[in-house]
Amino acid sequence: MGVLLLIACANVCNLLLARGARRRKEFAVRLALGASRWRLIRYLLVESVALSLSGGVLGLFVAFLAVSPFVRIAPATVARVEGIEVDATVLGFTFAVAVMAGVIFGLIPALEAGRADLGHALSGSLRATGSARQHSVGRALIVFELATTLVLLTCAGLLTHSFARVMAIDYGFRPEGVLVEDISLQNTRYSNESAARFFTELLERVRTFPGVEAAALADVAPLGGARMSVSTRDQDGRQTPVVDVIAVSPGYFATTGTPVLTGRDFGLEDRARGPRVAMINATLAHLLYSGVGAVGRRIGLPNDSGRGATIVGVVKDVPQRELEAVARPAVFVPADQAGLGTRTTLLIRTPSDPIALQQAVREAVRSMDAGLPAPSGTTMEQVLSDAVAPRRFSFVLLAIFGLLAATLAAVGLYGVLAYLVADRTREIGIRLALGAEPLRLVRLVVEQGMWLAVLGVLIGLGGSFAAVRLLRHMLFGVSIYDPWAFVAGTALLGVVALVGCLIPARRATQVDPMVALRSE
Repeated sequence: MGVLLLIACANVCNLLLARGARRRKEFAVRLALGASRWRLIRYLLVESVALSLSGGVLGLFVAFLAVSPFVRIAPATVARVEGIEVDATVLGFTFAVAVMAGVIFGLIPALEAGRADLGHALSGSLRATGSARQHSVGRALIVFELATTLVLLTCAGLLTHSFARVMAIDYGFRPEGVLVEDISLQNTRYSNESAARFFTELLERVRTFPGVEAAALADVAPLGGARMSVSTRDQDGRQTPVVDVIAVSPGYFATTGTPVLTGRDFGLEDRARGPRVAMINATLAHLLYSGVGAVGRRIGLPNDSGRGATIVGVVKDVPQRELEAVARPAVFVPADQAGLGTRTTLLIRTPSDPIALQQAVREAVRSMDAGLPAPSGTTMEQVLSDAVAPRRFSFVLLAIFGLLAATLAAVGLYGVLAYLVADRTREIGIRLALGAEPLRLVRLVVEQGMWLAVLGVLIGLGGSFAAVRLLRHMLFGVSIYDPWAFVAGTALLGVVALVGCLIPARRATQVDPMVALRSE
């Protein structure tokens, strides 16, 4: 936001410089009639602050309209996002920024006007009084704009590439058509045994609902974390890494769409009094057994009195905590053998809209116990959307800022070149009168602008290499020095600069030599 404000202010400063050059004769007359230079500077600062305050008012109006859409797309991790509004604090901040911007960036044009040479300004033509110093300041501001714009575009490009990588992640399960319902029983009314009977009966009812393809229970759903993480030993006595232990009912992997890579899924035979069994994910199988021969081995489990459990299957990795994090080792155990306690998650797969089943689930819970609170539910697709929300929000914000910066840079470059073309009207008229080709004049103006762009790119690349380090913890699967982002940002800025050059260049070819020379 600060960089974008600097670009906008540099643009206005450039336009005020150009406007001041055109009013140089007026300023000279004011000075000749007795106005002090300080009074002239103060007069121009008032103009600049008035312009800045007008922009601030318009900006507040746009912010008032835009804050609601931004709040809607903001992730839940933004603290007190529902309280974001245009209030007195925002008004005061905007007023302070507008005044400071008007004074600081209006000071350069005002000081330039205060240096007016009375004799030169009153005797020379308007075009002849443009100073090389003003042109240099204007070019320096444009180079600054282009350089800072490239920094924003490069950062936006990095986040875009990173966001694309996140969206291309293989989740290890199929989220579409899955309803996730969190059900909590009151601890004072239900023991672990009565809670297990309640959840089993509820699951049997849900499986009879029309349109239900599969349903299962789990102590946590994918991306829900894990209620237990322990380090244990395998049958050879080797210490395992810390693993997430997740209790699930038979049909869990069919419901989530998680492939069983080797072995079998849990079945009805895996009851509480049956042989203790477990399934592990591909990451743990690779760590312990190099990915082969895991089925049939035994692994220790919490509270198993040293008996351990036989591994009956290996499943694909599923993110349990963070979507972008490296897969953690995980052990899945039958719910009947491990227990679910008084809180569980019900997962339902349906080919239709999963939300349509939410009311039926709530009615089933109410019919079994009218005193229970209604389950809180969502879809697996919404869970995934919430997981990528912080990256999506950062991507949207920086993309908008980058595009706004590119637009402002194009407008600024156009304004400077248009002023330079107007300032060289007599020279262009002479060139045309002597037979210069219009295409040659276009190339002359475009080269002048593109040299500024090249200088801005070189400085901007240096700034980008420093700025991207701030994004290190926001990227996934992308290096902070990803060449794609730097090339894309440079190419986009080059196109923006070329467009900003072509319009004043085309205007230069339309100068009538006779009119130009006569007016001069």
